[in-house]
Amino acid sequence: MRLIILAVWALATFYSVEHTNAESNASALVDTTSTTIEINKRTQKEKERWALEKTELVKQKNVLLNDFEEMTSTKVELSALIEKTNATIAEFKNKSGAKTQGSSMVGIEALLRNLIERLETHTTNGLPFLVKERNARLELLRTLIDDRQTGTAEKYRRTIEAMLIEMEYARTVEVYQQTIEVAGDQLTANVLRIGSAALFYQSPDGLQVGKYSESGRNWEPLPPKYVSAIGRAIEIAQHQRAAELIDLPIGRVVR
Repeated sequence: MRLIILAVWALATFYSVEHTNAESNASALVDTTSTTIEINKRTQKEKERWALEKTELVKQKNVLLNDFEEMTSTKVELSALIEKTNATIAEFKNKSGAKTQGSSMVGIEALLRNLIERLETHTTNGLPFLVKERNARLELLRTLIDDRQTGTAEKYRRTIEAMLIEMEYARTVEVYQQTIEVAGDQLTANVLRIGSAALFYQSPDGLQVGKYSESGRNWEPLPPKYVSAIGRAIEIAQHQRAAELIDLPIGRVVR
């Protein structure tokens, strides 16, 4: 009888151990499967995040390229004018004789008048930034070109100086306050200038933003989704934030 009891106890213990091992193995399998699923989820999320970041970086790269092309175009145009002027003056200098020198001076001044007209067109048709300063510079050039007391060399120097300043605008960024008109209302805003490519504004409370439309020749509000980007760009331009890539709506805005 005692042997039977021991045998039953041994069988019960065996089956209990086997059952425990089976449960343990099943639990380990479930844990492994759950861990694998969690890793796969995290991996997929990382892939999606990198895909979004890649798309965003490509967009920002394209914006920067467009901005660079705009600024380069302006710089190339003004550089070509300067080279043309220098070449013409060099040609005149190679000529000799009082009569020829006199006609050369007249020719140089005619060329300078043409350059001033080109600058005036560039200023009038381009973005309206630093309007008073730029118009005052043009007015000075117009006065100088008609002043017989001012030598041709000085007229040339001042004209080239004005052109170089315009070239410098094309590769700089700045923020300044200006009263602008938006949808018929006057607004004193922070204006962000991106080279000669774009002008943006931000209301004093930072909740409204917009840009200058070259086609419409007016200030237009932008959707709220651009509030953060323009705010960050202004902080960077004011050296209040580290430089970073920002997606700004340069060109036609799709709403």
